[in-house]
Amino acid sequence: MTTQAVPSEELRQSIAAIGLLACAGETASVPSPRQAMQAVNGGEVKPKHAVPYRSGEVPGDLDTLWHAEADTASLYPDTGEFLLVLPGSGSSRAGWLCVRDTVGERLPSRIATITNRPEFIAMSLDGRQVCATSPEEYEYWIITHRFPDDFETVDRKQSVVYPEVRRLIESGTTWDNLLSYLKSTGEFKGHKIELMGILREGGGIPIPVSRELLSLLDQQCTPIVPAEELEAKWRQLLSDRQHG
Repeated sequence: MTTQAVPSEELRQSIAAIGLLACAGETASVPSPRQAMQAVNGGEVKPKHAVPYRSGEVPGDLDTLWHAEADTASLYPDTGEFLLVLPGSGSSRAGWLCVRDTVGERLPSRIATITNRPEFIAMSLDGRQVCATSPEEYEYWIITHRFPDDFETVDRKQSVVYPEVRRLIESGTTWDNLLSYLKSTGEFKGHKIELMGILREGGGIPIPVSRELLSLLDQQCTPIVPAEELEAKWRQLLSDRQHG
């Protein structure tokens, strides 16, 4: 079985107010929210639609086009049930929300009324189809993705990489050792923004804290300063983390 979020009473009431009812029961093993986020946020992702918008506005085309793509992908059955991740810190770690849509239209706009932005990831109950919205600088993207039937739903980053990163950091490992481990896993693509997420999720290092360290690397995580300077900055970060 996959990890499902148990909505708080406050969240349950919030989503019910926009016509989304929390589902009872369990679903099959499906890709994790983090895996779905990676699928729709990677650097090579191209949107099905790019809908221009102005600040504070949810364009009507976003609603129409999202539902058209969801229908094409058979995202949810006649019952209107699907899996959902809403925006917010820690939402992917909490797991999927299983919801039933009792309205069947204008989902992006409805979600924006409780989250202040029409950003979310929706996935079919069988874990194959994903239909998401993502805010870019001047437009919203509608992104779809289909996971293959033989997709490995065990999330190695969550189950293996993050715990080992946490252990290495707590042991006071060197920066070179940490980066060597990440490269050896096959789960690290070598991008700075990805490394920022690993430090946050695995090591509990907030993005504002890691940003100063990572400013000493280029976008492919190659140091742009002498190794001694990078290691000194890393050791200072570990010291601050230990005593903070």
